[in-house]
Amino acid sequence: MMKRAEPQRTQNTQDTRPSNPTSRPRPSANAANDLGSSVRKLANWLVRILTFPIQIFTFLTTPPGSAIILGIGVIYFALLNVEGYWQSLPSASGLKTAFLPKPFVNDSADLRNLSFALTDLAFWLAGAVSLIIQSVQALMLREASIAKVKADYDAVAQYTVPEANPQAIDLAELRRQKYKRVGMRTARQKGVVILLVYSIDIAIAFWNFPVMGLPSAGALAINLVWAVLSVLGCELAINMFLDALAHTKEHHKSKAEVV
Repeated sequence: MMKRAEPQRTQNTQDTRPSNPTSRPRPSANAANDLGSSVRKLANWLVRILTFPIQIFTFLTTPPGSAIILGIGVIYFALLNVEGYWQSLPSASGLKTAFLPKPFVNDSADLRNLSFALTDLAFWLAGAVSLIIQSVQALMLREASIAKVKADYDAVAQYTVPEANPQAIDLAELRRQKYKRVGMRTARQKGVVILLVYSIDIAIAFWNFPVMGLPSAGALAINLVWAVLSVLGCELAINMFLDALAHTKEHHKSKAEVV
C-alpha cells in the first residue's frame, strides 16, 4: 500500500521574540515643527513691535493716512484764520480771548475759550468772511489739470484775428480790437479779486501778528511765520488734502483692477 503524503508544514518566519523593554521611541517630527512655528511667530511679533513707530509714520505720510493729517491741518489753519478775523472785528461784548493754541506765541490761548467765541455774533460773521476768502484763495492756488488746460486752449485756438485793414472804417477796427481782447476783461477781474482778497488777508494777518516794535529778532521771526501761515496755511492744506484724496482713489482703483 502507498503511504499518504503528509502535508508540508509552513515555517512561521514571524519574529515572536519579545521587544526590548529598554528601547525608547524616537522624538516626534511634529513637535520639532511646532517649535519652529512658534519661534517664527514670536520673531514676527517682535519685528512688528520694533517697527511699529515706522509703520505709523509711513501710514501718516502716505495716502490714505496722509489725508487724515492734512484734514486736521485744514481744520487747524481754518480756525487760525477765523480767529484772526474775529480778533479784528468789533464785538458787542468787547472781550475776545484767543482759543487756538499756537506754538511759541504767548497769547494765553485756550481751547475752552472757543465756547465763548461760539456765543459771539462777530465770530460767526468772521467765519463767513474767512470762508469766502479762503475758498477764493484755495481755488486760485489749485493747479488746473493738463486735460482742462488743453480743453480750454482748444476751445479758443481755432479763432484768429485778421490783419488790420488800413482802408476799413474806424468802427471795424474798434470791433477787431474788441474781438482780439475778448475774455481778457474776465481775466483782469479775476486778478483784481485775487489781489483784493489777499490784501485783506495779509492786513488781518499782520494785525494779529505785528512785525513792528517787537523786542527781539526771535519774536519778529515767530510773528512773521505765523502771519504767513495765517494767510497761506489753510489753502495749501486744502490743496494737499485734495491731492491725497485723489491719490487714495487711484490706489483703491488700481487694487480693484488687480483683483
